[in-house]
Amino acid sequence: MTKNCNKQDYEKLTKQTYNQEAESFAKTRQKKDFVLDYFFKWQKPKGKILDLGCGSGRALKYLNKQRFFNNPKNSYLGIDYSKNLLNIAKSYAMLNNLAIKKIGFKYFDFKKINLQQKFDYILALASLHHIEPKNHLSVFKKIHAFLKPEGEIAGFVWTPPKKLIPNWEKINDQNYLKPWNGKNGAKIFIYLFKKSELGNLLKSAGFKKIETKIVGKNIKKNIYFKATY
Repeated sequence: MTKNCNKQDYEKLTKQTYNQEAESFAKTRQKKDFVLDYFFKWQKPKGKILDLGCGSGRALKYLNKQRFFNNPKNSYLGIDYSKNLLNIAKSYAMLNNLAIKKIGFKYFDFKKINLQQKFDYILALASLHHIEPKNHLSVFKKIHAFLKPEGEIAGFVWTPPKKLIPNWEKINDQNYLKPWNGKNGAKIFIYLFKKSELGNLLKSAGFKKIETKIVGKNIKKNIYFKATY
């Protein structure tokens, strides 16, 4: 089992950073994105989608390219614990004339997610590594409960090269604080999953047909995963 962090609320610290740096974060996600380019070639989401940690809405442009919103049976709900990032995502949807009735956004902390809907597909794009290990299993079980039978979850978590990690502040074990562009002392919490560990966690939460693989190189290295209900 993974070790817990100390008594400081690192998830709260991460939330504050994303609110504080929402505009600068969104700008970094406007450039060509190798990670999402790969992901959306690998996955073609459809049906009722939940985007966990949707941030500034970067998945929306890929769904739009795939003509996701042209299908009246498809819908999208993005959730995030940064109100400022959610506002940017909403603005993107409005400016690009997406079918607003098919798109929704909600403000939620992962630990306190309370949704009555069931989803065909859950996206988790670089969001789950912000959860402290003490909350892993409970959050993953909640996520599992949001899927319809035969529904699918897919996403990725960071697995940076060792040369980058010395610049991060180590808390303990696989827990780190990563400086956010060196601005205002802002930091985000990162838990460095191991591939087998992530697979075992998904299994413990009730997921089936689990696949995990390391993709990319250098700073674009990630653990991709997918699983079914």
